[in-house]
Formats: sequence, structure tokens, C-alpha cells
Amino acid sequence: MLFAWVFCLTKFSQPMKKLFLLLCLTGFAMQAQTANFKGMIANDTIGELVITDINDNFKQVILIDSNGHFSGFIDPEPSPGLFVLNYNRMAHYLYLSDSTNLTVTTEPVFNRPVFKGKGANENELLQKMQNDFFSIYNECIAYNVKYKKVSKKAEAKVASWYKEIRHSGFEAKAQLVLETAAGKLAETVTVELEKLHRIVTMAGNPAPPFAYKDVNNKMVNLSDFAGKYVLIDVWATWCAPCREEMPALQKIMENLKDKNIAFVGISIDKPQYEKIWKKMVAEKALGGTQLISEGGWQSKFMVDYGIHAVPTYIIIGPHGNVIDTNAEWPSRGLERQLKKLLRN
Repeated sequence: MLFAWVFCLTKFSQPMKKLFLLLCLTGFAMQAQTANFKGMIANDTIGELVITDINDNFKQVILIDSNGHFSGFIDPEPSPGLFVLNYNRMAHYLYLSDSTNLTVTTEPVFNRPVFKGKGANENELLQKMQNDFFSIYNECIAYNVKYKKVSKKAEAKVASWYKEIRHSGFEAKAQLVLETAAGKLAETVTVELEKLHRIVTMAGNPAPPFAYKDVNNKMVNLSDFAGKYVLIDVWATWCAPCREEMPALQKIMENLKDKNIAFVGISIDKPQYEKIWKKMVAEKALGGTQLISEGGWQSKFMVDYGIHAVPTYIIIGPHGNVIDTNAEWPSRGLERQLKKLLRN
């Protein structure tokens, strides 16, 4: 899930410096079986870029000098032809062959690359598919988007990819490479759609169980709150919106302290940051039951509940069934939503 990983990281990363990427990919003769890979990255702060194949079985590090220039040789065969260009937090599919003579420019890092030279048309179509994928992926992680709507759009986009490839006029090898990329992107779309389907059908079904330790290292289970409504605040110490919502949430907790509702905070900070988590819980005087998950974004809790962003607020009913996996934020109507449930 290369591109899902890229979006979960870029979504919460600090703004990066403006990047100008110039890649000159000049193919050698067929018998050489290599592509000359050279170019320049202005304002480079990383010192290297990495070329991998789509299965991460092949990896080649290309160093960037103090002036931003780099050069190297790539064998088109391991993929064959389809590679992933990785620079800092950027990742793009890239088509290379022994006849490639390609210049790629992009500014800033995540803007749509512009291709010139032999192989430009193939890479333009490849980039178009990736842009479509990013659009679909964003809709998959937007809880307010209807599952069926996204599914139909995804099916239409994927079908259009294959149609464009078949009518592109590219040589057979290039078409095969682009079809491979389309298949990989479609697989990831399918996985995200399955997650979305699980999320939208979760309401009314039993809440996935969890057990995590609190600030006193005591294990707390979801079942410990049986018979009560449970409001789960999924947050992290590094999450600015999470911190901004804390005062409003604490006010709600005070207003509803005598009601049949338990407030549970689950931090997705990784274990090595447990001390920072405990310190913030104490400094912010966070109420309710405060827990820390294991594994961060990859924790079982995050997977089971299909959570893509923090903060996220989840409501579970007294009988242990999910009511809402994307409840209102404290500053945007959560108290009203909870009071309505408590009245009913």
C-alpha cells in the first residue's frame, strides 16, 4: 500500500521546502540493458533519492551532491520497466526502458510532474492514473462520502485507465508496464473501499474489543464500561487539532459527569513516547480514562475501527454496539449529539 502510506505521512507532516526536481533519464542501447539516470534537485536537504521496484525487491540509492546534482545507472529489467521514485516523502511511479530519454520537472514536491522527451507520453498517462488514485483515496478516507458513490467512481476510473492504455498507441512493453501500474493502483483502491465499507456498516454492530493500559499501567477493557455510553477520543500528543479540542471536550465531560456515559481517551503515540503522553495527560489534567494504544497507526484498534485521522471521536452504546465512528468534534456539536442519545 505504497500510496496509502504516503498519504497517512504527508497529511500530518510539516510544510516542506519548495522543491524543483530535474531528472534526465537517457537510455543506452538495448544491449546495455541500463538507463542513465541523472539530474538536479534544488534546495536539497536529504542528500539522496531512492529508486525501488514495485515489490521492494530492488533498491538503488543515488547520492545527491552539495549542488543538488546526481547521476546513476538503472537496469530496467528488475521491475521490469516500472519503478518508484522516492525522495523525502514523495513517491511516484516511473516508467523506464532502454530507449528512455526523459526529463521530469516538478515544483513543489507534490505538484503534478511535467514530462518531456522520449517516454513522456507514457509517464504522463502513468501520472494521470496516480492523480486519479489520489482523488479516489481521499474520498475513501472521507467518512461523509457514500460508499456506493465512491465505488462507482472508482470502477469508472479504473476502467478508463485500461481503455486509455489500450488506445494509447504505445509499444506492447510500455502498455504492459502501465497495465501493471493500473492493477497495483486498483488493488489499493479495492482495499480502501473495503475499509470504507466496514466503517459505514459498523453502526449497529458490536464494537471491536480492545484492551490497553492506563496512566497507572492498569489494563482497561472496553467491556469494563458495559451498560454505559462510551465516548472515545482518539488522539496523539503531536496532533495540534487534538490539543485544540481538549478544552471543549473537558467542558462536555464536566457538563455530563452525572450522566450514564464514560469518557475514554486513546492515544496512538508509540510506546517509546509513553512518558511524553503521561506528562501531557497530567499537565492538561485530562479527565476520564486515558489509555495508550500499541503500534500507533498500525495498532489493531486503528485497523478495527478504520481510523485514518486524529482526532476522531467514536460513540459506543450501552449494549456494546457502535453508534458512530465519526462523531462530531467537541467544538462542533458533540455535546448536542451526546445529549440527544442520552435523552433517548
